[in-house]
Amino acid sequence: MRVGVLGPLLIDGAGGETTPRGQRPRDVLAVLLQRRGHVVTPDVLLDLVWGDAAVELTASTVHTVVARLRRALGSDVIETHDAGYRLGRQVRLDSDDFDAALRRAREATAAGDAAGAVTAYRDAVAVWRGPQAFEGVSDDLVMADRARLGEAHAQTLDELALALLESGTAPALDEAWSLARALTREHPLREGSHRTAMLAAVRSGRQAEALDLYRALRARLRDELGIEPSPPTAALHQRILTQDPTLDPALDLGPTHEQRTGPEPQVTGERPPDQREMGRLPAPLTSTVGREEDLATVITLLEQGRRLVTILGPGGVGKSRLLAEVGGRLSADPSLEVVYVDLSGLGATNAADIADAVAVGFRLPVSRDDPISSLVNHLCADRLVALVDEAEWASTAVAEVASQILAGCPGVRLVVTSRVPLDVLGESRVLLAPLACPPEDASGAEARRAPAVRLLEDRLRDHAPDLVIGDEQGADLARLARRVDGLPLALELLAGYAASRTLAELLPLVDAPLDVASPEVGHRPRHRSLRDTLLWSVERLTPSERLVLRRLGVFAGSFDVSAARSVVGGSLDPLTVDAGLRALVREALVQLDRRGPRSRLRLLRTVRDLALEGLDESGETQEVRRRHREWFAARWRGQPPHDELIAEVGASYDDYLEALRQGLAARDACSVADLVIALGRRWSFVEAAGVGVRWFDRVLAADLLDPVDTARVQVLRVGLTLHASWADSRHLIARCQEALANDPDWLAQAWQVESIQAYQAGDVERSVTAADQMVTVARRGARWVLPEALATTAVMVAAAGDREGALASADEAWALIGASPTALHFASVVPKIGLALVDADQPQRAYDILSRATTDVSVRLGLRPTFTIVINLGWAALGIDRPAEALSWFARSLNSGSHRGLFLAEECVGAACALTSLGHPQAAALLDAADELSSRHALSLTPRMAAHRQAARYLQPPSGDRSLSSRTDDDLAAAIGTAAREFAP
Repeated sequence: MRVGVLGPLLIDGAGGETTPRGQRPRDVLAVLLQRRGHVVTPDVLLDLVWGDAAVELTASTVHTVVARLRRALGSDVIETHDAGYRLGRQVRLDSDDFDAALRRAREATAAGDAAGAVTAYRDAVAVWRGPQAFEGVSDDLVMADRARLGEAHAQTLDELALALLESGTAPALDEAWSLARALTREHPLREGSHRTAMLAAVRSGRQAEALDLYRALRARLRDELGIEPSPPTAALHQRILTQDPTLDPALDLGPTHEQRTGPEPQVTGERPPDQREMGRLPAPLTSTVGREEDLATVITLLEQGRRLVTILGPGGVGKSRLLAEVGGRLSADPSLEVVYVDLSGLGATNAADIADAVAVGFRLPVSRDDPISSLVNHLCADRLVALVDEAEWASTAVAEVASQILAGCPGVRLVVTSRVPLDVLGESRVLLAPLACPPEDASGAEARRAPAVRLLEDRLRDHAPDLVIGDEQGADLARLARRVDGLPLALELLAGYAASRTLAELLPLVDAPLDVASPEVGHRPRHRSLRDTLLWSVERLTPSERLVLRRLGVFAGSFDVSAARSVVGGSLDPLTVDAGLRALVREALVQLDRRGPRSRLRLLRTVRDLALEGLDESGETQEVRRRHREWFAARWRGQPPHDELIAEVGASYDDYLEALRQGLAARDACSVADLVIALGRRWSFVEAAGVGVRWFDRVLAADLLDPVDTARVQVLRVGLTLHASWADSRHLIARCQEALANDPDWLAQAWQVESIQAYQAGDVERSVTAADQMVTVARRGARWVLPEALATTAVMVAAAGDREGALASADEAWALIGASPTALHFASVVPKIGLALVDADQPQRAYDILSRATTDVSVRLGLRPTFTIVINLGWAALGIDRPAEALSWFARSLNSGSHRGLFLAEECVGAACALTSLGHPQAAALLDAADELSSRHALSLTPRMAAHRQAARYLQPPSGDRSLSSRTDDDLAAAIGTAAREFAP
């Protein structure tokens, strides 16, 4: 049985192809397909499909529709269970075929097989039967899946065009040009498609069209998002202009999504006092903190000849303070006249009023009939800089005056602050972000070095000189700064209460930061509280833009446009949502982040608080949270782990957690299962055992999941707790294997968990048997896990003494992951291959592979090496007689301070062996400490590890110190860690 969702719903069964007739059957089928393999209750189907009309309906209504579907699908396809209905996983979707073809294409691309890649990409594209997925299904049911699949379709077309370019033949170039050109029309802001189309145009003799594409893209980005093309796009444009001869061969186009490189600007500062005297430069009353980089950026732009620099950012971010600092720096040049023009509160609505205000700043008489031309005539021969503050009050009028000044006064430069861009030709924009806050795990001393905390501490000392502030208070300061997103105005308002409160008493204030009002005089009316500051911007929005903003409040972290469309959705069509997002970005109520492979958006916490207030008042909270939960649950439903999943869950981690919380509260079993599995993949990858186990336990304790999903969660949980008792877990694993018998993907993972658990417990025979089962299942139906299955088998058979078998499995695993392993391969396959080679008496080869892995992980992927890579590299270095280097790796692992139990014991044994080889004077005592930890946690060493410890013991026999048993793990590890740090090179 096969069902098509990539176009109109299509059932391809024994009776041929058919399309479900009627809206309700199509909608019910779509819901069952989304939850394939899960039981869906009649109540859920009624709520989702019938909506408000379900109040007067019963389960028999659902049964009638299901009966109609069974006639089309076959009687046994939709299963009836006590709790509801389930569409079995044996039902195949055409989206499965699409995903498989796409994986083949990307594997061929990685292997350098251009022809194979093109064929596979064509196979993927050919699966689609229409312009959008789930055609004929109600929009609100499938918006998340439709957006996800639509994005995957567009990305596939992008990659097909790139693969055709790599082919290099004239027909392939023409096809690539046609394909990429069509993509640019369908996705006018997609820079990757434009780069592909530009290159295809150049290679097929259409240089003018390539330049036209760039000009059109640049204009759209400026008009709609207020940004310039990313560096890869601009660089390609420049190469086309200079007719770079290397454009003909294959060119690295960079990321296929928009990307901005370089550090994000960081800005601090506060609002200068109210200043109504035009022309006079305001002098800040307090010190400036952490503004050096932003100040240098503005000054550099002016020195480079940029004549209009606009400082952009949300209210309270410190734009006016930075403007004052710019004025102070420029005033040091006696040959330069610097004039300050304050537009706040003027009520100016037209260009003539703005020209009058600027003329007052310059102390110039202007014509009453034509003040703009008169102003330009007076300034045309001057050399000066005008600092124009708060242009958002009348941005259109300011833009008109600025355009005429720039055109008629070559010696005049303008530096403007505004919440919205002026959109004037030649405008250079400096975007100010809130001050950087310290991470959650920063020490007190580290927290105090963060710009946001430095500003807060500085202002606290202004208001309460006797307040005790040291490293011990760093954590509280960091919490205060993070809660207000490092927004300088918020930090100032908060510090104003320090005169009558302790630091601990300030913390409750940030539970409602919008209403923290300034106890001081001197703040402008709209800067007297964050609510006043934000409401000024919100009230400028149209009704639909305000609707978009309040619905965005459900996002806990950053998000992409596809997520926004689906979650905001509802009564708004995608074009309205997109327009609303652009307006919110322009108004600095939504922050745009282009540092990663894709543009992402986020709300400052204070903006989010205001948005959620509006959402609660509208009565939409429950519905919008449901769409939010279902979007993230559907994002990776049924997919095996891969790099994109790991990266996206990491980028949207706060929202996955928030969706999981809401799913548990709503007792939405299907969403909870999908969400915790996606999160579990991420926790496993980053070795976050503690947080992962806590959430797994919380989900399992809720008693929501069906037996199959319960088994999946248990497999992930046990995989994170491999130091647990083998006696306690072996029966649990057996039950999981029984429940997962018909799911090869998960069954293979269950066998792996059993293999590693048995290995850690010293039951080598059982570990080999389980690893063999994993390989068998992987070969039969879970090819994606085969490299790890083979690597696991290599470790187990090496421990059993089968050197040839270990090398054969390791070699096959290495061949499967190819010359460019993925991030997941680096985490799960490469370390096991290295360990197997160490135990198969090939430490040099293990050392070479693991050393390369540490470099690739850091340089190519921007990640830190996993614990298993680091510690296995330590054992490999010992095996080639490099004890000093081995010690540095063991010390690095110990210094992380993140491991307990078996892992901590292994780190300590390795470090003690290296210290013994290096002749440490306390080697015997350190080995005693390591042995105590090994005994305490029943550590089972591999043959080569055991040989290293035996050699160390030969040099340093036990000291007989009986006091070790009374010392804690941390105490014993600290002694070894200190010695390792002192001795490590």
